[in-house]
Amino acid sequence: GQRSIGVATIGVDGKSYSTRVTPIEVRQGSDSGAAGAAQSNNYRDTEQSLEERASRQLAEDDLMLRLSVSRSTVYKGEPVRATLKLYSRVNVVGSEGAKIPSFDGFWSQQLEAEQGPFRETFNGKVYEVYNIAEYLLYPQQDGTLVIEPAELTVIAQIMVQSNRGYDPFFGGGHEVYNVRRKLSTGKVNVTVKSLPTGAPASFSGAVG
Repeated sequence: GQRSIGVATIGVDGKSYSTRVTPIEVRQGSDSGAAGAAQSNNYRDTEQSLEERASRQLAEDDLMLRLSVSRSTVYKGEPVRATLKLYSRVNVVGSEGAKIPSFDGFWSQQLEAEQGPFRETFNGKVYEVYNIAEYLLYPQQDGTLVIEPAELTVIAQIMVQSNRGYDPFFGGGHEVYNVRRKLSTGKVNVTVKSLPTGAPASFSGAVG
């Protein structure tokens, strides 16, 4: 309803000063608890939206896991060098859930390799490349040997634009989210040929 603020009087240096009567209108307000809950829900919705935007912003080829072999056709016992590499065009802050192939049909030896990162161009794009592991593989049987996929879950930091925290003088308005992406190399086939006949009696099976 209608209310008013009465007259206030003050004396300064022997003089008296008074305010005027100030009328005010008091209206019924909204329920503060409901308003707070709505604001909290809006915040959660915004947070979820930003996380989804961060995930969509990470392109399929921004992160790749590749297993390369030095040759795909060899003789039985001839060594094959296999290198597992992570290709990245975003900031990587961690990894988890690594799964290395068992290399069935090969005798394998893990090698020491410099991890990087190195710069490499693949499909016309420049990547930071990390060596995850490197192996020397010796095929023990003829035919097509299948190297099962390697897997790795990578955690990337993605920055998205946000209206929260924006200041017209100092800028801002960006938030950083950790996005998990599970990567796989796919299967790699290696064709193993039989050794030529007529080997000398001194041949022990070593192939160079």
